[in-house]
Amino acid sequence: MININFLQYFSLLRFKVLNKLIDKENYTLILDMEDSAQNLFSDKKTIELKKRCREGIHYLSENKIKLDNCFLRINSIKSSFFQEDIKTIIKAKKKILKLKEFFYQKLKILKI
Repeated sequence: MININFLQYFSLLRFKVLNKLIDKENYTLILDMEDSAQNLFSDKKTIELKKRCREGIHYLSENKIKLDNCFLRINSIKSSFFQEDIKTIIKAKKKILKLKEFFYQKLKILKI
């Protein structure tokens, strides 16, 4: 039998159902705060979606959800959301948030 590892792209907007995917073998999750958290027709809705993703980061760290095999995709350094993303991650890391890596637009690795 062939052993295949999967990368599963997952919108952080749905953070409360994340436990269902974490426990599956051979899955590495990419938790997205960027593309999946935007509304092309409303800047106001986009701001709300980005806020919801940051709430998801707090939820995951406060509930000590194991994310050792997960990546977090954050907003571009050029976006107006980048600073808040970084502040949220730093605050969550102080609690217990442990992720495999962080990356942002165009797959550049970002060490925090």
